[in-house]
Amino acid sequence: SKQNNKVSNSQGQQQRRRVFLLLTMHRQLQDYQALNAILSQIILPVSDHTTGNALVDIELTQISCTNIQIQNLHVDHAKLSNTTQRLSIQSSDFDLDCKYRWSYQVGFLDGGSGVGLAGFRQSQMQIDFDFTSPDFEEYPPDDFTISFCRDDGYQVSNLEFNGDGMGLSGNLLNSIDFLLRSTVEEEV
Repeated sequence: SKQNNKVSNSQGQQQRRRVFLLLTMHRQLQDYQALNAILSQIILPVSDHTTGNALVDIELTQISCTNIQIQNLHVDHAKLSNTTQRLSIQSSDFDLDCKYRWSYQVGFLDGGSGVGLAGFRQSQMQIDFDFTSPDFEEYPPDDFTISFCRDDGYQVSNLEFNGDGMGLSGNLLNSIDFLLRSTVEEEV
């Protein structure tokens, strides 16, 4: 019985290792419809952010991003040692949409508040996962770390500010959105 259990565990480990290697083999995917259907349901929370200068302070809160869409994805695998294997995921063209609450102050005066939308298009990123095992020849991975994470810039395609009742503050911020784009791109 112990022998059968040992064989069963060994077969299970081999099966998991085969699945892991199959999933991580170098490949260029062409159709992202199924992946995008899953990604579009994810909501990514982003921390609040305040920016400003001597005259104006602008605060973005309740930031969340969703509707992630991948247009180009490259997955690569490298065996670094018998105990470590790297899975690299690169996207040279992905989109996402973010919503947020905004407010601003001029000195001690409340300037206005509302909600906003930001659309990111043709953004780029890379993330590397290092999977570890006591020995990949005998065991599947038992842990991982993110060894590298880089974005080559999120490209804001549109930035909207709505709110404050009459829309005056939103219209003002919409007219100077180019001043806020870098802040939003950096924060996300």
